Amino acid sequence: MNFDNYREFLGGVLRNPKSFSTLFPTGDYLSEKLAHLAQLETRSSVLELGAGSGAITATLLKHLSPDAEFCGLELDAQLVEHLKNQFPPHRFEEGSATRITEIFHGQTFETIIASLPWTLFDNSEKREIISEIQKSLTEDGELIFFITKHVDHTSSAKELKTLFEQENFEIETGPSVWLNLPPANLYKAKRKKQ
Repeated sequence: MNFDNYREFLGGVLRNPKSFSTLFPTGDYLSEKLAHLAQLETRSSVLELGAGSGAITATLLKHLSPDAEFCGLELDAQLVEHLKNQFPPHRFEEGSATRITEIFHGQTFETIIASLPWTLFDNSEKREIISEIQKSLTEDGELIFFITKHVDHTSSAKELKTLFEQENFEIETGPSVWLNLPPANLYKAKRKKQ
């Protein structure tokens, strides 16, 4: 674990505790599994939602081709500045996942990787984020996300999966990652074929 990143992450938790679902940034093992599930080597445009202190970002960038476009969205202004300093020349913006199309001016991405505290959102906010994701994915685009195991069985997590299905997404269960604090389940969501 990079202690500078952890210090930045913990600062974000203290500034806005309702924006984080854990006291620990995502570990290297989970980050690698996300990159593998997303098949990043073949992608030309990627958006990371909830980029935090860059724990996942560093791994994602290692897997992307040098000419791929990478953007990140983070709610915490200080973490956005940290990301811009740590990962130039990539684009990082401050804002909520409920405003993706506004912030990125309608741009679409082949892959969106979301590290969001899904179970802390009410259903209205989840629905708004899912709608923004749908507008921001290319026709064959994919969303890769995870839910930590200690909350994946809750009604909030079940409602999230139902909302994705109601918004015409198919959800594929990916691997469980036990070597992370806390452990997590990975998911891939794609638009249903008509």
